[in-house]
Amino acid sequence: MGDSWLHAIVFEQMSPDDPRKTYPVCTAGAGDCPPEDCGGPEGYQDFIEARSSFAAYEQAHEDALLVAERILVFYEGGPRPTVDEPAFMDALDRMRDRLDAVPIAFDRRAVNTALHHMSKEMP
Repeated sequence: MGDSWLHAIVFEQMSPDDPRKTYPVCTAGAGDCPPEDCGGPEGYQDFIEARSSFAAYEQAHEDALLVAERILVFYEGGPRPTVDEPAFMDALDRMRDRLDAVPIAFDRRAVNTALHHMSKEMP
């Protein structure tokens, strides 16, 4: 929606129709999809650079250590981690944010499901 993404769709060959398939059909694909609303190609580049920085790596490492440490303490009989622990909750929030922003892997089945639904909606 105005982010200026360019997509390459390559028509490689014409195959005979298979009556068991619904068309159109995606037969192959590659590459991950950037997260939604990341700001177009330039915003995605900035996003990748920020996530790949040494400071981002250090923060992710510290968060993982803190969360693992609290879980191990609980596992060994210590107190359960709670929402009343700001450092623990902040680390969990940052971990969730990192997971939410992971690029989406290409999924041919999902593409074909979407194509199938779109073809049913068309007159």
